[in-house]
Amino acid sequence: MGNSVTFVTPGGIGGIAGRLAFSSLSGMFSLVWDEAVTVDCRKKLCAAVCRASTPDWPHTFVVPRFASMLEYKQYAPANHCT
Repeated sequence: MGNSVTFVTPGGIGGIAGRLAFSSLSGMFSLVWDEAVTVDCRKKLCAAVCRASTPDWPHTFVVPRFASMLEYKQYAPANHCT
């Protein structure tokens, strides 16, 4: 019964992208961050990606500046806080 907003962030916005995660093994949080820029996604692909997660949440598609997307996904822990 909480509030929710739905939007897709437009491309061309620079900033910091971060992934915050909690490890139940160590009892610690970790944060991985990088400078990034938002990118536009084709409407059909965007709709499919949004439906694959939680369509009612906001969605932002980014390209990190100093890491490849493979590195970003492989080494940064899973999260729900960015």
